[in-house]
Amino acid sequence: MKLVVFILFFILFFTRNVEANTLTWTSYVNKIDTFNLYYPHEKVYLHFDNTCYFLGDTVWFKGYLVNSLHHTPDNWSRTLYVELLTSEGHIITTQKYKTTDGQWHGQLVLKDTLWPGYYEVRAYTRWMLNFGSGHEFSRVFPVFNRPRREGDYQRVMSRRAFDVPDYRRNDQSKSDKREKKITVDFFPEGGHLVKGLPCRVAFKAVARDSGYLNVRGRLYTHRGEEICSFYTQHDGMGVIEYTPDGEEYTAEFDVEGKIYKFPLPLSEVEGCHVRTELPTEDAIRMFIYRSQRFRQMPLKLTVSCRGQVYCVADILPSDLDRVSVFFPAKDIPSGVSQITLFDERGEILGERLVFIDHQDHLKIQVKQDKNIYRPFRKINLDIDIKDKDDTPVSTTFSLAVRDADQGVAYRGGDIRTYLLLSSEIRGYVHNPAYYFEDDGPERLRAL
Repeated sequence: MKLVVFILFFILFFTRNVEANTLTWTSYVNKIDTFNLYYPHEKVYLHFDNTCYFLGDTVWFKGYLVNSLHHTPDNWSRTLYVELLTSEGHIITTQKYKTTDGQWHGQLVLKDTLWPGYYEVRAYTRWMLNFGSGHEFSRVFPVFNRPRREGDYQRVMSRRAFDVPDYRRNDQSKSDKREKKITVDFFPEGGHLVKGLPCRVAFKAVARDSGYLNVRGRLYTHRGEEICSFYTQHDGMGVIEYTPDGEEYTAEFDVEGKIYKFPLPLSEVEGCHVRTELPTEDAIRMFIYRSQRFRQMPLKLTVSCRGQVYCVADILPSDLDRVSVFFPAKDIPSGVSQITLFDERGEILGERLVFIDHQDHLKIQVKQDKNIYRPFRKINLDIDIKDKDDTPVSTTFSLAVRDADQGVAYRGGDIRTYLLLSSEIRGYVHNPAYYFEDDGPERLRAL
């Protein structure tokens, strides 16, 4: 009798555990969908009339408020805040605007009493503040002294244009001069380096004075043995591929004949990491690398975009240290997607961001009736807007017209690069427009 009771208890316990794990994954996805339904995220984008300004100018802008998930006009919030800040972060003015179908327009006056320098325009809704800092829209502009002679822009836009009184200067400490001329950050793909598992480590090299570095380097073991060479691919960023053995590794960079050494992150004894290939139009291919401890565990892989889960896959126990997974790319919208690897308890073992580009943006062509216009003459423009299938689209849009001689080059992107890329990842993205200039393999690898 006791044996029968024990067997029955074991069967019930095992069955309930299997059901509990299934319910855990199902409830995880359901909770995400429910959260997005009742607590939608918002994004703000401001379209400005110029790329730089003079003291006394008015900054004109058109604003767009969209739902983060589908990038459609948002009516969740009706009031939007726009702030003008100094380079030190002091708020000069705050304005409130009422949105209509997710749109509004406004202006900021740059008073003559301000100093020349860099100023930030920040826009947000109260609802956006509930999700922490970093969700607000932000754009930094150079503001110059107005030229003494009309059209004399070269002098006011020179390096000395931002000269300020001595009492407003921040003197650099002597310790700054002893800092290295370059800094390098390392980012293991999938989040971790695991002993004995092939890995890729992205790096970003930045020069203190000249910005991003395009250099070559070599990887060495703690014994001084050279493992491989590497190089930067774009804007000081590149990839190092090797298999760590648990020891220390050092990356050496040759910058103008001077060698700079940087230690790589240490590898873990046990763990997992996610590795992806360049996404194609049809599919995303991923490799799951597992150490011995995790090979006999059931794992779960999910692909989510802007908070919504689109694909789920089971990683079954096996003796293989590498498992490949395919997801159809057509089921995932354009933009930054997050690949997450879980264990059976819901603990995150690895993460990887990947960009999907279906080239499904609107096609806009602008034709003008003349190449050169006299001052104050009428300008006729033919604006043709079509979708990816070349079907004409009727919509509202904003158009900024400025004097090309007064502006400075701005390659910070547009509403497409902001909504799909810059607003989806942490930190500063240098020249996001580069990643959308064409669909060639070099650009896709950089993206």
